[in-house]
Amino acid sequence: MKIKVFSELQIQKFKTEEKHIVVSFQDPNCDFVKLPEQSSRVAWIGFHCYDLDDDCGQFPYSRFLFERKHAKELLDFINTWKDKVGLIVINCVAGVSRSMGAAAALGKILNGEDAQFFKEGCPNMRIYRMLLEEHFGPTFKYKKSKESSMFDRMSDNSFESLFED
Repeated sequence: MKIKVFSELQIQKFKTEEKHIVVSFQDPNCDFVKLPEQSSRVAWIGFHCYDLDDDCGQFPYSRFLFERKHAKELLDFINTWKDKVGLIVINCVAGVSRSMGAAAALGKILNGEDAQFFKEGCPNMRIYRMLLEEHFGPTFKYKKSKESSMFDRMSDNSFESLFED
């Protein structure tokens, strides 16, 4: 299964003829990005959650974390569509953490490989863990990739390129 990750700006310009589904992550109290009309997009699901790895216990953040119920909902969505599409498109605000966490977990679940997403971004480990544990069971032991994140290799000015058109 092909998995592509985009920022809000990138997904607004994304076009494909390939049948695909879209998974979107957005901060609470913010609207999801408006996706361009595409007949090849067969379904969409969105989650409002902060880009936090652990429950910091501070209101209002702890109320809006990615939770096990979200992991189940996302995996049910993927299982419904995975045999009907060839592409999963995932987006969040910057296309670096929440979407990469989901992409890494789905890459591991569907393709047996997650390293690409650890090389290209900085996956949100809460989303990654919850999806893997929901799929494989709560006793699943994962190993965090030893690959360095893209931030380890970036120059001071290259972070801005994530937000360019």
